[in-house]
Amino acid sequence: MLYDLGLIASVALGAWLALDVAMAESWRRRSISLGVMGATGAVWAACELIIHTADTPGELAAIRRLLYLSVAASTFAWYWVAVEADAPRWYRRWRGWVALPLIPLALAWSTLWWAPDGTLISLYTADPAHGPLWIAWAGINWTLACTGLFYYMRACLRLRRDDQSRAHALAAAVTLPLIGNVAYAMGWIDVDLAPCLFGPVALFIRFGVVDLGLANYLPLARSDILEQLEAGVVVADLSGRVLDSNASAARLLGVPELRGKQLDDLTRDLTTGIEVLRFPLESHYSQTGQAAVLTDRRETVEAEQRLQLAGRLEAIGSLTAGIAHEVNNPLAYICANLNSVEKLVSELTRPEIRSRLPEDLQRLVEDGADGLADAQEGFQRISQLVARLKGFARRPEATADGLTHLAEVCRKAASMAGVGLSEGAIRVEVADDVMVRASDDVVTQILLNLMLNAVQASDDDPRIEVSLTRRAGEIELQVADRGEGIDEDALDQVFDPFFTTKRSGSGLGLSLSFDMARRLGGRIEAANREAGGAVFSLFLPDAPA
Repeated sequence: MLYDLGLIASVALGAWLALDVAMAESWRRRSISLGVMGATGAVWAACELIIHTADTPGELAAIRRLLYLSVAASTFAWYWVAVEADAPRWYRRWRGWVALPLIPLALAWSTLWWAPDGTLISLYTADPAHGPLWIAWAGINWTLACTGLFYYMRACLRLRRDDQSRAHALAAAVTLPLIGNVAYAMGWIDVDLAPCLFGPVALFIRFGVVDLGLANYLPLARSDILEQLEAGVVVADLSGRVLDSNASAARLLGVPELRGKQLDDLTRDLTTGIEVLRFPLESHYSQTGQAAVLTDRRETVEAEQRLQLAGRLEAIGSLTAGIAHEVNNPLAYICANLNSVEKLVSELTRPEIRSRLPEDLQRLVEDGADGLADAQEGFQRISQLVARLKGFARRPEATADGLTHLAEVCRKAASMAGVGLSEGAIRVEVADDVMVRASDDVVTQILLNLMLNAVQASDDDPRIEVSLTRRAGEIELQVADRGEGIDEDALDQVFDPFFTTKRSGSGLGLSLSFDMARRLGGRIEAANREAGGAVFSLFLPDAPA
């Protein structure tokens, strides 16, 4: 009576476990192997329960074929769940290897159809006789059972680091069906307890593995939503070993295969701009694993940097407008006085007048002429700087009212920047049919600044390349040189006003170009080429056809 109740309990528990897997919202959250274990265990217990009710040899043969099928399938499912729980290296490389034991099991079971009376077991007798294939059949099943027990124990050892009581309870539970079968095979008891224990143990494994922390049944649901997310999602077990991830996570981390790697190692040295949010995965009972969400903030960081630079440009524009106005007035007085002094010096240096002067005054006149020349040169440099400041403060109108043929503008800027250079020093590779909505003069000024910057950064034989790439909704014009490139520390400062790495220069050319590009609805970016040199990219909105 108690044996029959145990079989009924196994049928109920195994069926519930299979139904739980089938009804799960995300099938990846519950291993299929667990569902197979529950279903086959329920069939095994049901066959043991009804085999004594068979009235004819045909019914007995049919139940016995189903019984042996469920025994083999249950043993294989037991082994399959254990392998998934421990996830050894060979299983992570190719999961298909786990199905290899099905081949000899299927071949042996097939003999119940084409050799029903002797090869494996006799089907039609109430007390079946074992055939010559029985030892091989039993050996395969016991090998799978013991191998599964080995992997269960390894998984329990891993769990023991986090919760020893759960690990010990799970280890004790997985040995019960094997102990019951050994006791029956050795003749110590009259009935096989394995089918009675299989259902409760399968249920215990389901809670112990899924809800209590082995966590190898936490792979990420590969639904269309998660696979199409730009954010990366990574799921790991309690020890930090990655179990699953979506495609974006592999792209952001730069690792094609994340499974099996440590989450800490993957997130330790991430590129600046990739944000990592890690959090534990909790079941109803305890923590079952951990997860990480990776968000690419690089474009946001770059946009913030461009916004900060634009703000600095606005502030400096207002400042330079006042400086240029205040400096211009005293410069006018200085200019007038220098002109007066120049007339005086020119009169005093006339031979007929100079000869009448004392010798010490003649030397002073000569020194005064040299000093006047230096003062005029300094005045011109200050005037040029003030003019640049006024130009920066005015911010030439970078309107986008007309259409600009980029090829024509590029050739015009190249001809101006290439004065004094050898033929072909600036090579323009831009199609004639590409247009943007912008002002010709403004785009020409931007490109001229970029080309002159490239020429000055090159050696005695400049080789400047101007190319165009059409992207979604925008045009990218690249001005590349083959110079020494830009120091990594200076890349973030090249567009700052008054920042320059040249011995002479105001540091306003790139700042002004950046601001004009921004007013056109575009931007400028700077980078170093892998082959050497620097490349400045001008992005402008593509003109609609």
